[in-house]
Amino acid sequence: MLLTDIVNLLGKPYFQASNCLIYQMDCLEAMSKLPDECVNLTVTSPPYNIGKEYEKTLPLDKYLNWCESWISENIPFYLIQEVIWHYGAGVAGSKFFSPRNEKFLWYVKNHKDYTFNLDDVRDPNVKYPNQKKNGKIKVNPQGKNPTDVWEFPKVTSGKNRASKERIRRLLP
Repeated sequence: MLLTDIVNLLGKPYFQASNCLIYQMDCLEAMSKLPDECVNLTVTSPPYNIGKEYEKTLPLDKYLNWCESWISENIPFYLIQEVIWHYGAGVAGSKFFSPRNEKFLWYVKNHKDYTFNLDDVRDPNVKYPNQKKNGKIKVNPQGKNPTDVWEFPKVTSGKNRASKERIRRLLP
């Protein structure tokens, strides 16, 4: 399916690039309009149901039923890995450890056949590029395999550190 086909089905995206569409809409509404097996990647951050200003808090049983609805649209899926996003600032707790991470759960539809382009995400900053073992270069010359802990520094917006909008730098 072409991106233009998706735009025809879902309408104008929130963001569009040459190979990417980002929609800010109810996932059940979007999935009901799309044919099966037409999307290669979905990234979601479902509402936590904790009263954030951008979400409607539901009673627990309704929230769990809603989660079951959107999850069932995506099964079967298989957990490949948990990735941790570590950030430097956040909520300070007096009766709990201060959270400084979010979890990304990486699922695939087919755990035996999925795409992972390791060379495209290697870290080129190898500390010991000439490290050898038995006379052979030990490290990959394209860079090291990234870890499952990602650190993206927080970037403040101007002088007001408590502004509503903040941007997180994803690329160096």
